[in-house]
Amino acid sequence: GRVVFNLTKNWQTVLNYSRIDAKVVVSRTLAKNLRLEGAAPDRLTFWNSYGFSEGVLKGLRVGGGFIVAKGPIQQFGTSNNQFIVENGYTVINLFARYGTKIGGRAVSFGVNVDNLNDVFFIRARAATNDPRQITFSASLDL
Repeated sequence: GRVVFNLTKNWQTVLNYSRIDAKVVVSRTLAKNLRLEGAAPDRLTFWNSYGFSEGVLKGLRVGGGFIVAKGPIQQFGTSNNQFIVENGYTVINLFARYGTKIGGRAVSFGVNVDNLNDVFFIRARAATNDPRQITFSASLDL
């Protein structure tokens, strides 16, 4: 289920929860009765942002959120690897954006911090996630 709400006109929040209790029932290549590969049985996401529309901070939007995935998360769909699972993980992400005008043109500056808590986890088939990343961006409307 998903809940989207705005506490004020500038504050946006999204809360999402999913429950997947699915298993392979018919397949020529995957092991029957194993959970779906890479699918977390329980997953909660929360995203939150606030945009300033007046005052000295006008044009700034800040926010972030987290993803909580609870296992066991099946890593391979083969019977010889059926016990390789990810137990779960929690990832925290943050961002800030600032939009303004320079020379009559719209300009935006941003910073994202993905995986702030630098957690290590395995997505599926032993493919790992990325470590903490900080990304800066700038854009100019021509």
